[in-house]
Amino acid sequence: MGNSQNGKEDMDYDKMIKNFSYIQDINHFQLGNIKIYDAIENKNHKIFQYKRLCQSDQQLQQLRNHFIERKKLINEHLIRVFYVMGKESVMCSDTSHVVILGEYFGNSLQQEHEYNLNQKMIFNESRLWLIIYQIIQCCAYLEEQGKYHGDLKIDHVYLDLDGSIKLIEHNLIPGSLNPYQKALYNNEFHAFSPEMLNLLQQSEDKEKQYSKLDILTLNKSDVFSFGMMILELASQFETKQYYDWEAKTMNYQQIISSIQFLTNRGYSTIFQNLLLQMCLQDIGERPGFQEMRIGLQSLENDILSHTAFYRSHIK
Repeated sequence: MGNSQNGKEDMDYDKMIKNFSYIQDINHFQLGNIKIYDAIENKNHKIFQYKRLCQSDQQLQQLRNHFIERKKLINEHLIRVFYVMGKESVMCSDTSHVVILGEYFGNSLQQEHEYNLNQKMIFNESRLWLIIYQIIQCCAYLEEQGKYHGDLKIDHVYLDLDGSIKLIEHNLIPGSLNPYQKALYNNEFHAFSPEMLNLLQQSEDKEKQYSKLDILTLNKSDVFSFGMMILELASQFETKQYYDWEAKTMNYQQIISSIQFLTNRGYSTIFQNLLLQMCLQDIGERPGFQEMRIGLQSLENDILSHTAFYRSHIK
């Protein structure tokens, strides 16, 4: 590998990182091995550092370009990458690497869910509407950018100090397994949509078929997983109960029955109807995130102000 000019990037990195103090190394669900730092002036502000060693200048440039493009994605509910450095080797014996710094939030929706379970409390419907609204805003933004989240799970939905949603899409780190690959190789699944289950049932060329899916299909598959995630929060029953993982099938009627039962727990019919729409078995009938974002516009002020607008819809 040849010489390169890294001086400015090094200085920029040193200037930024001096405002933070190292806390620990962790193995993160989605980001892999990262370092966590506290802001020196505000311990509540944390960042992560991700470093990837590169085997060639070409690989370094590809990774650097990927993260630079990711840095351009800005949405209130999407984890931000705010610094990217690609450091080429100075000597042939040196190792090239890419470093990124981004927002870090340690709390997740899983912790809030577990707290409610332990306290024998159900989610307040106003809280669930805010979660729904914020996730839709983020995923509709990704859809507009020709991307999809691809990993909507309760423990992959992060929370800031105010309880607002922060998301990390499945391919922020290049080379990470997507949910379909996780299911295929690790027998791991999370509220798979009917179309993803159909792929798993195929005898051959599963990954090839997955790679051919368009963004609309992938986003509508996310909508189904999203609906199942909200159903789990509201019903407090794990989504795995609806699946036969050996046969790669789901009990769709049981899903519908669980959604219909939510009114007995005090949830409104409008909430129930939204979940029924998100969990439609027919992908052609199931709404996309941009469509749902438009549908929620009339309720936006009430959702953001935590107004119990849904009470008039309770049977």
